[in-house]
Amino acid sequence: MTSLRFALFTTTLLAAAVSRANERIAPLAQLLKEGYQIPSPYHGATVKPLAMDEHSLEWPLDLRGDRLLIGNSMIQFQDFDVPGYWHGGCDVLVNSEKHRILAPIGGRLEAGHYSYSLNDDSGKLIKAWMPWPGQGDKTYFEIAIINAEGYRFEIHHIDRSSLPANIVALLNAGGGHVDAGTFLGHAVDSFGDYNHIHYNIVAPDGTRLNPEYFSRSKPDYEAPEVLNAFAIFDNPVEIQNFGSGSFARRPKEFVIRVVDRYFAGDTFDHAPLLAQLQAQSGPVSGWDFRRALVTEPGVWPRLFDFILKRITAPDGTRYVTGSGYGRGISLIRIPVTPSQEGPFEILLGDDSGNQTILNGVLPR
Repeated sequence: MTSLRFALFTTTLLAAAVSRANERIAPLAQLLKEGYQIPSPYHGATVKPLAMDEHSLEWPLDLRGDRLLIGNSMIQFQDFDVPGYWHGGCDVLVNSEKHRILAPIGGRLEAGHYSYSLNDDSGKLIKAWMPWPGQGDKTYFEIAIINAEGYRFEIHHIDRSSLPANIVALLNAGGGHVDAGTFLGHAVDSFGDYNHIHYNIVAPDGTRLNPEYFSRSKPDYEAPEVLNAFAIFDNPVEIQNFGSGSFARRPKEFVIRVVDRYFAGDTFDHAPLLAQLQAQSGPVSGWDFRRALVTEPGVWPRLFDFILKRITAPDGTRYVTGSGYGRGISLIRIPVTPSQEGPFEILLGDDSGNQTILNGVLPR
């Protein structure tokens, strides 16, 4: 056994330079100086459950028979800026010239340029907004549909110059209703072989819902693959390989190095949406983000309670949680609570029912 060498996180001030990544991130003071504003929604609003069944929505684009390809998922770790953040939605790969972006739902139309700021280690981005007809960075332009319940269906990276005349007319008139399936435009050509739209579903209180849960089923036939598993101990701090799952003393937590891919030949890496420990006695611990990025109603999940940035294995190998355009193997944390005892299983799964299970025994 060797000592665990976690890279302890220290809150760091953001540099003044703007991130040129999947999302535009800058200090809030800079964004306000540029003319962005903090939008009024998402502040303590009462939320009614979204009246929509699992896998009932159409995806917000015309695939024309092409395979649906998802890059970054809702819970993907992103570290384009210190300290890092949840991706918050899903990236749908597109051919910018071919794929027509369509309204996934009927509702009120909005559009504008957006940016984000990041001011702590919670992984939560603060949105700044420049509503139509304001001008901002062409890559970071959003079309949004707000349904009758106040849920906001956001489509990022739309090419503003591709908006059809009827959409422009509606926006110039202050917005209006569009039906599901309405043609909205094309994606901007800014990301090379990763051209995509970033798709969010945001509740009135700011909770991020999983677009993959509510949209039509995608090709997903593969269970999460466990590459390494470790047991972490306190007093003194040390690490063991998970091995057979039998331990002489109680771990403080488990860290699982894992990747989820959707089908054979999939080139994109995902984190499991479900990662839970269930013992013979005691509560279930871990996460279930299949439907929404929330630990319980209204409670934002702090990023580093769930994601570990790096770890050194007993044999000295260093592993990191990767971050990028649809790339990155994850180190996920699953706590062991004081009352969990006896035989246990760690369940790793996706929103399509694919599961991988690790078994072990927690000493009493």
